[in-house]
Amino acid sequence: MKKKPKAKQGLPKAAAKKKKLAARRPPEKRKPPIKTGKLVPAKAPATTKAPVKRKAGKVEVLQMRGTGLVELAIAADRERRDPTHAPKPLTRAQIAQLSMPDGSEIPTSLAQWLAYDTLPIFEGSKTAPRLKWRSFVEMMAEEFDDETAAMYADFGKLLTGKCLVLPDGSDSRRFMYAGKPDAHGEYPIFIVDTDELPWVGLAYPGFDAYIADGRVADVITDTYMDAWQHDHWAPHLEHHARTNFGGFKALDYQDPEHVDGGPAAKSAMEQILGKLSDLSPEDFDNFG
Repeated sequence: MKKKPKAKQGLPKAAAKKKKLAARRPPEKRKPPIKTGKLVPAKAPATTKAPVKRKAGKVEVLQMRGTGLVELAIAADRERRDPTHAPKPLTRAQIAQLSMPDGSEIPTSLAQWLAYDTLPIFEGSKTAPRLKWRSFVEMMAEEFDDETAAMYADFGKLLTGKCLVLPDGSDSRRFMYAGKPDAHGEYPIFIVDTDELPWVGLAYPGFDAYIADGRVADVITDTYMDAWQHDHWAPHLEHHARTNFGGFKALDYQDPEHVDGGPAAKSAMEQILGKLSDLSPEDFDNFG
């Protein structure tokens, strides 16, 4: 029987956290596997849950950022789109009314795509849509349930900005995080996965990279962190990690990844969760 959603309450104490972690520790440590592909999902094998393997993207594409990358994504989408499902672009007036939570303009890449085709990221009326911004915990509650949101409440202490859910995922979600933009005016794209231990990772340096993945290049082919392996995108991801994510590349209770290594990860985790002295060493056995 499915457990009833827990009432919203304060952060769990260390002892309760230890019990929860022990109960949810997977039999083997591994990075979260890739789920289905972008918007037009890749078919998963019928008899296995093994990660979906896809051919790596072209090097020249992985060296691009911004509007040029979105132009390629639009061209690729036009080429493969079913003629009976024509794009449904927003008008210039509708796009002009959209904004980030602080009132600033949305990324040019997002505006460019919406001028080509809409996405299921809105609320409000059809004539005056607005972006569906939510806090991290609100997003988790709406996309999953209150119990899941409570399990991820600690992460909300670090991800204090608003989140915009993007298409893709079953037990995972992609979301744009309204923190501080990079030099391209792009905001980081995270993936949150609920399959095993609570896990959040910085997956794309911006909407431009997100919308290109699976259209003009297969970026995420093995794990959610594949974009970090590309030399051109890694510095942008590191910038977002330091600026918007406390230096973390990926965050969970067992094997967090920090741009400055294991000791920095432990120190940063202590700032989020409090002192780790009440937790078992096995809970953080990958800090080095």
